[in-house]
Amino acid sequence: MKTNKVERLQKEWEDELDDDDLIGANRLPEGLSEVEAHTLDFAPKIWDETEAETREIQLGVIPDLLQDIKTIFNILEKESGTKDDFFSLFAPVKARYIVMSGSAQEAALNEFIRENALFPISDEELINLWN
Repeated sequence: MKTNKVERLQKEWEDELDDDDLIGANRLPEGLSEVEAHTLDFAPKIWDETEAETREIQLGVIPDLLQDIKTIFNILEKESGTKDDFFSLFAPVKARYIVMSGSAQEAALNEFIRENALFPISDEELINLWN
């Protein structure tokens, strides 16, 4: 059997190509640059008392308060409770979380109560709930 080996033709411009990088070098996204590690510094964190308090409220107080509110709604559902029962069960919760009265999160909490309540509740009742 005779095999004919086909010889590949060489193009002039193929010598200029680097076989490892046919599409070109990677380009960094706009606004990004490479720096050496020893030139990289970060600004020091400035301690902000209100930021720490807000973080504590968001990570600790609000989840606990929401859990207490869910527990109240659970009790009301099981016992066929009324709006008056809700207000009486909410009184100790309000006393425990007095920091939420007038806070930036009060509106979101009121919306949570409105969405999960088994009864209609007015804006005035929600406002008075925290006072």
